[in-house]
Order: sequence, then structure tokens, then C-alpha cells
Amino acid sequence: MKSTTDKGNYYEMRSMKYLKNLGYVCQKANKKIIWIKGRPITLHHDFFGCADIIAIRKDRILFVQVKYQGENTSISMKTISEKFETIPKTDYLHKVIHIWANRKREPKEIFV
Repeated sequence: MKSTTDKGNYYEMRSMKYLKNLGYVCQKANKKIIWIKGRPITLHHDFFGCADIIAIRKDRILFVQVKYQGENTSISMKTISEKFETIPKTDYLHKVIHIWANRKREPKEIFV
């Protein structure tokens, strides 16, 4: 893959495909484009500042943050957990971190 952005997009799409196979309807957070000195700059915009994907099924709603195992996951896991604290807990709302490893067909799911 060419860049970290390409890698992130690839694993977000894999998570969406995985969730759709489980019966979820998914929406990925849109990128935000701003113009600085006549040049477009792309900023990633997460849902509520913590989730890359929102997945909905009739019995539950998932807020999903997608990570690649090659990243420094121990530090980012703590940061993600702190950001997920802003979302209230309910019986049907779940906060999940998908961690993808090389050559794996399914992500490791960590429920926060």
C-alpha cells in the first residue's frame, strides 16, 4: 500500500464488509476537505471523535474504531477507550475496536 491513509481506508472497508456479512448496515465517517492557501487539505472526521464506522442491526448499534496491528496499539487503545467514555452506555449500544493483523480474515474485536 502506498500510504498510511491507503492502509487505513483498506482496513475500514474490510471492517465494513465483515460487519455487513453479520447483518449490519454500516456508515463510514466522511473525510472533511479544507482549503489552506489555495490547496485542499483532507482531514479525517470520526463520529463523536472516536468511531470510524457506525453499524446498525435490529438488536444493536456498534461504534467501531479500526486499527491495524502494526500501529502502536497499546498507546492508542488507551486513547480510544478514553474517547469512547463520551458515549453513554446502554444495553443495545456497543463500542468496539477492530484490530486487523496481516493475512487474517477477521478482526480481533475488543468491546470497550
